[in-house]
Amino acid sequence: MSCLWVAIHILLLGPVANNFAADSDHGQNKLEIEVVNFWPNRIIGDASLPQDERLTKTNIRNLKATTALMESGLLGPVRILEGQ
Repeated sequence: MSCLWVAIHILLLGPVANNFAADSDHGQNKLEIEVVNFWPNRIIGDASLPQDERLTKTNIRNLKATTALMESGLLGPVRILEGQ
């Protein structure tokens, strides 16, 4: 199996279609998709933790533990299609 370590790019807007054929090998390939949280949600989550357990340090003060979380991640439907 081929292991390809290429950061294609960050996809922030959708819908998006990508063709990874040029970055893959003939035969078996492995596709890994990493999904991360929206940065303001991380700040909101940290606001409910003790200061020494927080993962973020920021001067943003308008995001508090009581602030509603924003939509984040893969907002479906998500389809991975095999091409010819």
